[in-house]
Amino acid sequence: MKVIVQIAKDAKCVVENQITGSIDFGYMLLVGFKEGDDINTINKMIKKIVNLRIFKDEAGKMNLNIKKGFEFKKYRTPSEIDIRGMRVLDALDQLDKYLDEAQLHGIRSVSLI
Repeated sequence: MKVIVQIAKDAKCVVENQITGSIDFGYMLLVGFKEGDDINTINKMIKKIVNLRIFKDEAGKMNLNIKKGFEFKKYRTPSEIDIRGMRVLDALDQLDKYLDEAQLHGIRSVSLI
């Protein structure tokens, strides 16, 4: 089993000419399996991925693993978004991205201005 972790500006997964998933900015994992890979191999790889230091800390160094990165970002995601003066489609796009990030970081209540 091999895994490549790549920072992507945007990425999508296409199966039989249908987009099955997509992201804007984020981490893309390319995963390859070989005959003989089993649940133990998968669990070992998951532990390696979770412990990769791929998030920036307060000093800007890539020094936080996934768990610590999300804990750090949780407190840096504001609990409100100001969409006043935006065009409707732009506001909806910003709101959608904000709500995704807020949910990902465990923010249970948000305010819209």
